[in-house]
Amino acid sequence: MTARLPILAQVQDRGILEQKSLKNPDGRIGAKERVDPPVQMEWEYKNLELKIRAAEESLNQLMEQQDLVTETVLDRQRAIKEQEQAIQGLNDQIEKIRKEANEENIKPFVKIKQVVYTGTTIKGKQASLIIHTD
Repeated sequence: MTARLPILAQVQDRGILEQKSLKNPDGRIGAKERVDPPVQMEWEYKNLELKIRAAEESLNQLMEQQDLVTETVLDRQRAIKEQEQAIQGLNDQIEKIRKEANEENIKPFVKIKQVVYTGTTIKGKQASLIIHTD
């Protein structure tokens, strides 16, 4: 898409230059040094005009697409920054909780509301326990 922009701009510029070369200084079509019949020059002029319009339309469409893509990229970059900040905030909270846990040296415990039967295994992150009595 972006590679086509310079090409279309060149087509448009070339067409405008060729159109100017077909005009007399007084604005009429048909340069003095040209030997082409006026009808042929008129046809060339109109043909160039159509090419210029087509190139302009394509340029405008591509520029609109480029603007949309740029806007989308910027929106996504903003969203990424927001998510990175949220992640950093969560990482900070995790680190804070880890430090507090290490400083307090709290022993892990299990609360039981009813009965635990013999042979029940309680597994933790760093230890496990097998209950020997009800």
